[in-house]
Order: sequence, then structure tokens, then C-alpha cells
Amino acid sequence: MSFGLASRPKNLPKRSKRGGFLHFPPWSNLESVDSRDRRHGIEFANGARSPFGKGKVSMSDDESRGEAPSERTRVKHYNWLARYDRKTVEDILDATPLAHVGCLMNGVPFVTPTFFWRENDRVYWHGAAAGRMFKVLEQQDICLTVSLLDGLVVARSAFNFNCNFRSVMLLGRAELIRDETVKVKKLRNFVNRLIPGEWERLRPIHEREVKVTALASMSIAEASCKVRIGPPLDDDEDYAFPSWAGVIPIRYQVLPPEADPRNLPDTEMPDDILKFHLG
Repeated sequence: MSFGLASRPKNLPKRSKRGGFLHFPPWSNLESVDSRDRRHGIEFANGARSPFGKGKVSMSDDESRGEAPSERTRVKHYNWLARYDRKTVEDILDATPLAHVGCLMNGVPFVTPTFFWRENDRVYWHGAAAGRMFKVLEQQDICLTVSLLDGLVVARSAFNFNCNFRSVMLLGRAELIRDETVKVKKLRNFVNRLIPGEWERLRPIHEREVKVTALASMSIAEASCKVRIGPPLDDDEDYAFPSWAGVIPIRYQVLPPEADPRNLPDTEMPDDILKFHLG
């Protein structure tokens, strides 16, 4: 996932080799920065100054970033934003139920948005058994991606505009789950992951519904992430230019539930409905 008009700015700080903590939101797992970034509002814990929140994230060395699981997952463009550690992979996958699955169909690339969920070291998604995607999944390596936009980064030049984001890309071969007992179990996990206990409150699923539903699974072992957070990085001479720069934060908001007007009288909303969240 690449954002911004520019390649790496010439004045981008090199990664620091010293230890320390940055005061960023808890989900952020960004590269180390050196002390010159303090002029951007970033400081180590002993400085205790940051406009981005109070969560502490260790940035002590490259070990926290992990190693690329394969050469094809090694990030080459904006590679200083790359992370390969399992925790970052899982945190991004668990932050949203929406993913995009890319594969070839009759020689044409298709990228399909779909609901998905993670269980341990695998992701799952479902759809119509008659759909084209599920007919070709097991015949090729595919790509599943998740992207989260966290802020618009307004720089002093259009060339340095950027965005704060989290993204993960999975590569590998998907497997179709054909055992109907396993399929029902996984679909129950999906529904109850969205809203705890909801499957048990619903009308029991029909056998025909299970037959016309395809369920795919894929390992998360071959994954790479990119994460960016923080202010713009302008060219040195541009900091004297009188143009406002900063970050417009973006957060995902779940609004109050809206009842279906055809609900039966006296049907109460379960408290668990309010437990659905994103982020």
C-alpha cells in the first residue's frame, strides 16, 4: 500500500538504533525515529511530548519489526514503514471485518470486497458457492488485503502530502471448506465475533443455506504490513514557507443502532448489539 506523491523524502530521518518509547496511539507500530523529529512534535518518553496520544509503543530495534516471511512479501517501496511481526498483522486484521481478495479469473485480475474474520493463524471469508471467485481460489496463489485510513497528512507542498494508515497484505493459496459441519461452526464463529451470542438468538440456519454458501480459508503466515503515523515530513527549506501543515485525524465511528420498523412488537434489542466495534 503506497500513499503520497513522493518517494522517500531526502530529509526523512534514518531509523534510530537507540532504545526508547514513542507516545503514539496503542495500535501504532511505526519505525524508530531520531531526535531531529522532535521539531515535528515527536519525542521519546523522557520528553513526554506528543500531539498523537498517550499510548506507548516500543521502537527499540529492528527485531520488533520482524523479518519478511518471503521475498515476495518484502516491502521495497516505502520500506521503512514495513512491519512483519505477528502482533501487527493480527492487530490490523482484527480492526475491521472488511477485506479485499485479489485473484485472476479468465486471465483478468479481480479484486473483491468481502467480510472476513481471523481465527488464530488463518483468515476466513464466505460468499455464494456459485460465485466466480470460489471456483478459481484453489487453482492459484491469491492476495488478501486490509487497509485502514487513520489520517490525512497535509504538508507544505503537494509533493509531500501523505496519509497515516495501517495495511496488511497476505499471500498464499486458499482452501475451500467443504465439510458442512465445519462450515456451520466457522460461520457461527463469524457471527458471534461481530455480535457476541447473536448466532444463538437467530432463526436456525437451513440446510439449503449452508449448501449455497462457500467458505474459504487462508494462512496468515506470509504477510507484510505498512504503518504510518505522525506529522508531514517536508523538505528542510519548506518549513519556512507560510502554509499550514499537520494531520487531519480519521477515526471509525459506530453509530447508535437503528431498529427495523418490521420488528415484532415488544422485541427488545440485546445489549450485545452495542458491543460491535471497529478500530
